Amino acid sequence: MGVEEGRGILALMGSGETSPTMVTLHRELAAHRGGDRDAVILETPYGFQVNRDDISTRAREYFRKSVGLTTEVAPDADSSSIGTADNEGDRIRDRVRRASWVFSGPGSPSYALERWHTQRLGEILCERVARRHGVTVMASAAACTVGFAALPVYEVYKAGHPPVWLDGLNLLGTLGLPVAVVPQIWWVAEGRAAPSLFCIVPPAPIRAPPTFRLRVARPLSRRPSRRRKHDSA
Repeated sequence: MGVEEGRGILALMGSGETSPTMVTLHRELAAHRGGDRDAVILETPYGFQVNRDDISTRAREYFRKSVGLTTEVAPDADSSSIGTADNEGDRIRDRVRRASWVFSGPGSPSYALERWHTQRLGEILCERVARRHGVTVMASAAACTVGFAALPVYEVYKAGHPPVWLDGLNLLGTLGLPVAVVPQIWWVAEGRAAPSLFCIVPPAPIRAPPTFRLRVARPLSRRPSRRRKHDSA
């Protein structure tokens, strides 16, 4: 049975969203698609990367071979074309609005937020969630954007900038959840040796927005560890 209007799904994932361990979950989500409408991958979070075409190709192959889902990529439209008549931006917004399944994953949350604001795709994503339309999957960097506040993880983790809060898409706010999302993020080279969670949000959390109480979930370990006095509850 497909997702009926008003019965949509918003799925949030951390990193590793296209790993073999996630195939079963992706298949379950894809099974809830309604009709034959488009399945769309958003390029924007990683649109600044020189290997964006390779990322798109590998993502499409993953969903085709492992999930049985044929997808199209919504390109990171040039901001100079936004707002003109009959432009690519209008077509992308319409495709995302109607799609039965939308996926957004790796890249930079701050870049995505800026571009989605310019492209007006952020309001389309909010509209999808508000009217409970289709399946919307936000993973990895994209998952950082779904709350009312967002952390610029690229700048903090990769460039050493001090943690700050950015205005998020607030997709969860449309569901009555005034929260920020800080997913567990692993980069391939560094992440195997050390989880990045406390590189972004240390055990003593950064100052949260006035209306937000930050709760840090400690990463799971393979073996139980003895709780120390400074561990968070």
